[in-house]
Amino acid sequence: MLTKEQISKLLNRSLTLAETNNFSLYIKIATEQLASLICMDLTSDSGTRAYSVRSGYRTIFTSPFTGTPTVTVDGSSAGEYSVRQFDNLNGTWYNSIVFKKHLDRTAEQVEVTADWGFDCLPVDLQSLLAELFDDVTNHIDMRVKSKQIEDFSVTYNDMSNFDAIKTKHSTVISKYSVCNGLVRHGA
Repeated sequence: MLTKEQISKLLNRSLTLAETNNFSLYIKIATEQLASLICMDLTSDSGTRAYSVRSGYRTIFTSPFTGTPTVTVDGSSAGEYSVRQFDNLNGTWYNSIVFKKHLDRTAEQVEVTADWGFDCLPVDLQSLLAELFDDVTNHIDMRVKSKQIEDFSVTYNDMSNFDAIKTKHSTVISKYSVCNGLVRHGA
C-alpha cells in the first residue's frame, strides 16, 4: 500500500524505531481498518471475485480494479456492460460494473476477473491510512480521563482517537464507502 517514507511524509514526522521495525504489521492493521471503514477489499492481485446479484438492478459494486475486466453472470457471458468509478466514466480505477440491461431476476452471481486494487491509492485515502497507522502505533489509554501533577493537568476527550479519525475523515469515508449499499447510479 504505502511505504515507510510515504507514511512518514503524510504524518509529518519520522517514524519511531518500533514503527520502523514493525511497519508491515502496523500497515496491515491500518489497511484492514481502512477496508472495514469503506467496505472494500483493498488487496492487490489478479483473479476472479464473485459478487451477489441485486435482482432487477444494473449495477454491481466491486472492489477497486484497473483495466478491462472479464465479466460473467452465472457462468455465462455478461453481454454489454461498462465499468465505472462510482459515477465517473473516466477514472484511473473502477469499482462498479454497469450492465446495459437490468440483471435477470433469476441470476445469482456475477464473476469478475480483473487486476484488483488501485494503481495508486487516492491521496485522500492515503491521508486517512496514515492517520490509522498512527493510531495503531500510538494508543492512548482512554480509561484515564484526566491527570494532574501539581499545576499541570491533561484532560482527554471522551471520543477515542479512532472515533475522532472517523469523524475528521467522514467525508472521505462516505465518498468511497459502499457499506450502505447506496446506488449512486444505475437503476
